[in-house]
Amino acid sequence: MKVNYKIAKRYAKALFDKEELSNVEKVLDEITALKSLMDNDAGIYSIFVNPMFSFEDKQKTINIISGKAGFSGLTESFVLYIVEEGFIHGLGGIIDILTELTFEARKKARVTVMSPEMLSESVEECLSRSLEARLGKKVEIMVKIDPSIIGGLVVQVGGVIIDTSITGQLRQLKEELIKR
Repeated sequence: MKVNYKIAKRYAKALFDKEELSNVEKVLDEITALKSLMDNDAGIYSIFVNPMFSFEDKQKTINIISGKAGFSGLTESFVLYIVEEGFIHGLGGIIDILTELTFEARKKARVTVMSPEMLSESVEECLSRSLEARLGKKVEIMVKIDPSIIGGLVVQVGGVIIDTSITGQLRQLKEELIKR
């Protein structure tokens, strides 16, 4: 089911504005674990989205999961609320937006780096220092392996993409040649 990010933002922002940052980060960790569980167990996900199950059934399921996983009362209440509102399918969107909000509050940036192979620790540290100096924020680098880029890197920070890959350079060269 497609996630409506406007609605997800409303839930995420309400939690973020109401609670202390440390509590929000705890809820974020816990709902991320819940999302992972739902992604890996279609039975649990179906309990939450199937109208054949009553709210009481859904509540019992959340209570069991919460107890076994050691979720905070705040997380349990938040999940119950979005289940009751029928927006549990939007949990991934809520997680994305809460992550953005907490990163902003901590003056951090999430950076996605695509490389044809794993980066060495020294290259990742150098890239991290360079990006932190340029952005004025601490960065959290997530490396994705994409052999199709041949060589170089593609760095994404928010909506900005810096493409230094060989594939990107070949694409630019092709575009230039077509223009002539």
